[in-house]
Amino acid sequence: MEELCAQHGCEILYAPPFEGTADKLLVDFSPNFNRKIIADLEPLIEKNWLQLKKELGDKLYNDDKFRIHSVKETEDNIAVVEVGITDYKSYVGTNLGNDLNVFVARGMTDFSNKKACVSDALGVGSIVLTADNYLLLVRRSFEVAEGQGMTDFPGGHAEPKEMAKKIGCKASDIFLARSEDVVHEMFYSMMREVRDEINLPEESLSWPVLLGFLRNVRNGGKPHASFLIRCNLEKDKIKKYFEEGGPEAYESTGILFFSEKELLKMSLAELRKELGELTPCAKATLYLYFCKYKK
Repeated sequence: MEELCAQHGCEILYAPPFEGTADKLLVDFSPNFNRKIIADLEPLIEKNWLQLKKELGDKLYNDDKFRIHSVKETEDNIAVVEVGITDYKSYVGTNLGNDLNVFVARGMTDFSNKKACVSDALGVGSIVLTADNYLLLVRRSFEVAEGQGMTDFPGGHAEPKEMAKKIGCKASDIFLARSEDVVHEMFYSMMREVRDEINLPEESLSWPVLLGFLRNVRNGGKPHASFLIRCNLEKDKIKKYFEEGGPEAYESTGILFFSEKELLKMSLAELRKELGELTPCAKATLYLYFCKYKK
């Protein structure tokens, strides 16, 4: 695991020293933290979007996402997360696009902030620990925009529209949401992703525990919240649910189970041999998990 730590490919923004519960997270939700839009750069976003759209077709669609501006830690180990709104199209066109350096440069010259014009849409992912102490991983399909064919944990994005629906506000009034509304969506989105991708009953899942916030260096510094979810089902039962297929079954081509003891013994080379190429966030999430729970 020391080798895994050195090569996880992510910057760790915050890792709570305690059990990462929702009440230990504060959100400053404001349009001040939205991506700065520069009109003459928008055609670059459109170009990158259309290019990926040709590859993925209807599997690629645009929607609003939360944007992480920064994560700060207080003296009493509370995370204060500055959050705005972006969309997936902007993420594809900036973080994932061929013109990332252009957006970084303009952010520095126009706003003295290299991330100002970058989407930085917040992703979420979670270790799922089975009742018989196996960690669940997925093999990503080639019908997704990120990590095609790689091994990862179930995940996706927290969704502003789901939060708006829950609190009963219009999209135009989204910034009336409270800190606890945004935090709830960050945590609950992870349960929703496991439910829809793995096809597990929601009642079989524990409320997520936050392992930390990361930035994926390979995806232009995309922020990512890593969680732990405990499932009260054993791996064989989970496999049957997965094979029946859920609403987002197309995102994965298979699932893998490894015991904690097996994973702890593996070097990075052995992990690659057994699991295939792990996404940077999967490596970092494993590292955070074993640092916190398997000292």
